[in-house]
Amino acid sequence: MDYQTTASTSEVLEKQHDCHKAAEAALSSMLKMLESYGFDRTEVVLSLADAIDDQILLIAQDA
Repeated sequence: MDYQTTASTSEVLEKQHDCHKAAEAALSSMLKMLESYGFDRTEVVLSLADAIDDQILLIAQDA
């Protein structure tokens, strides 16, 4: 996300909220699609959690 340095706190929080909602919607849609192909929801969520952990570690290393 691209933030202007002059953005107010409320503007930043609104963008973060929008990003969170978009991520939730995308995840929900992806889970429904994978379930329709026969994938187990629990296994998919656990696999996603592992992948997200890996991405968090990469971000932390870059910081």
